[in-house]
Amino acid sequence: MSKQKKFIDFMAKHFFDKDGVVYSGLNRYTFGLITEELFEDATPYSELPADKISVWDGYVPGFLRSELWTYENSGMATGATMVATVMEYKRTGSPEALNRAKKLFNGLKTIEDCGRHFYDGFVTKYYGGRFTYQTSNDQCLYHIYGLDAYYEIASDEEKAYIEKQIPSIVRFWVDHNYTYSFFQWENMKWPPLRFPALLAIAWYYSKEELFKSECERILAENVDCIPEFNCIDRYRNRRFTDYEEEKNIRYLHHMADSVTMDIMNLCLLLRVFPDHEYAPIWKKGIKTMWDQGKGVLLPDGKYLTLGFYQMDSGKTVEPYDDCPLPWAKSAWGTMVVCGGLMGLKYMPECRDEVVAAAQNVIDKLEPEDMTYIEDLRAYPDKWKHKERFLSGDAIANYLWSYELLEALKN
Repeated sequence: MSKQKKFIDFMAKHFFDKDGVVYSGLNRYTFGLITEELFEDATPYSELPADKISVWDGYVPGFLRSELWTYENSGMATGATMVATVMEYKRTGSPEALNRAKKLFNGLKTIEDCGRHFYDGFVTKYYGGRFTYQTSNDQCLYHIYGLDAYYEIASDEEKAYIEKQIPSIVRFWVDHNYTYSFFQWENMKWPPLRFPALLAIAWYYSKEELFKSECERILAENVDCIPEFNCIDRYRNRRFTDYEEEKNIRYLHHMADSVTMDIMNLCLLLRVFPDHEYAPIWKKGIKTMWDQGKGVLLPDGKYLTLGFYQMDSGKTVEPYDDCPLPWAKSAWGTMVVCGGLMGLKYMPECRDEVVAAAQNVIDKLEPEDMTYIEDLRAYPDKWKHKERFLSGDAIANYLWSYELLEALKN
């Protein structure tokens, strides 16, 4: 059995719910659903305020932690799996891949239908297979990537649905002035550069001038902040900690999310507006994020959730023994190399190093290695349950990376 087939079979057997939604997390040891027993050292609900919402405690009133962590990133995992599956079908013509894509389309629609009861286009975080008022911009980005990929192989009826649904997802954010609560942060103003790419693809499908004008406005106001994750407040104009100054290093936090989302956004802008005046800036941003992200990749195919960028040497290294922050290893290195492969079109000079890094991940990792986090350092006991999960994001981006590598061979 090929490595790719092993991953596909593992995902199909363990990670799909009955409607085609891809689980965000599973029990790392049994490959079964996450259960409350895995949270034995987490803060008991009885010690939390009844109305508290906390990302750190994995707590949303009315939902068990097991319901939350099973589906927390399902919009992302389902969207990424869809992209990989459509690419597989286009490459192989496999009826099995087509059937899987149709199942995933049903999964995306299931999430959409659940959120539509609140607001048309609301991509709900589908905890326990139920509606929640939680959402996030990254869920929408991956979700739209999945719909957009499926459009190429969809029926006429499905295409008409996608043509309406993608603009609806983006319109939710426009209607809410890019402001919406995220766990304990009420009425949070989301970072502006999360939205131009979504506005661009909404305009691409709808040709509504509002989407294009909003895209241009946000870009013009924030062009000096591209790439976003490199320039977000904690990096741009922030006071570096005493520890960073003492060691002459800079923290690189959770680069899997940062690299992938920035590159996805910038690639989408370049696809819709390839000749835009800001296109050179977008291309440079892709290269910047890859250059930062590659430093946290490890020889075993995993990655570091925290890296130290040494200002003197220009290298990224593991945190030092006296690091004051928690950090770990994770299989989300699949996301870093997926971002690098997506961006290769715009940084061809990096082909050899990106391909080598991606091939290492593909060769080294097995389905049971798809950890959320492991080898925890300085983590408080109440967060140690995160080490007990397999990650749907990690395995979805593994399959997406595999297909991107295959596409380079043609």
